[in-house]
Amino acid sequence: MESGRLLDVLLFAKSLYKKIGNSRATLFLGALYVGIIDILFPLLAGKDFRIFTGKTRNALMENVALLIASIAVIGFADILFFSHPMYDLFKLFKREPGHTDDRGMLIRLMKTYVLAHVLITPVYVLIILVANFTGFANNPAAGYILALLDLVIFIWFCAAITRGINAIYSFTPLFKRLVFVPVYVWNFILSNIAFSYMINNWIMKLFK
Repeated sequence: MESGRLLDVLLFAKSLYKKIGNSRATLFLGALYVGIIDILFPLLAGKDFRIFTGKTRNALMENVALLIASIAVIGFADILFFSHPMYDLFKLFKREPGHTDDRGMLIRLMKTYVLAHVLITPVYVLIILVANFTGFANNPAAGYILALLDLVIFIWFCAAITRGINAIYSFTPLFKRLVFVPVYVWNFILSNIAFSYMINNWIMKLFK
């Protein structure tokens, strides 16, 4: 398989990113999708079902309502907190002659971020299923292997975002090669530090 076609499989084709529009309607659905990944998947990965079990009917309903609200809030916050700083940064990047920045570029950048989430979801789900339902998570070496897989997926995720950004922007070759660095660093700060702390120490403590 040619390298270009392989990248199209691993990171989605550039033509797909270029087709991303600036409509807000699908962005709302994308935010909910990201929120589900941010909140519900870690619960499943950790087998943390306490918010659904051993509750009274009223407490369970309150937890479900809070879960839905948390998914919406975190999803929108995740997309916005990643995309807006990147959007401001990319205004400083040098563009190819004739390129004009349109007002809908921020929305397209947000949707690129969502699309990268779609790409990694099947693998993420597969790892959760294998780890939780085969007993692999109880293996002494499992922690190291899962940590390595998490790093690989994170790099893959950032690479997909980078490919999408370079598809929707017309950066000069030098700046195209630089995009991955701020994407990786800012994603690491948001995902592994800010949002992890927010979800574990704020959101989860709200559930009864």
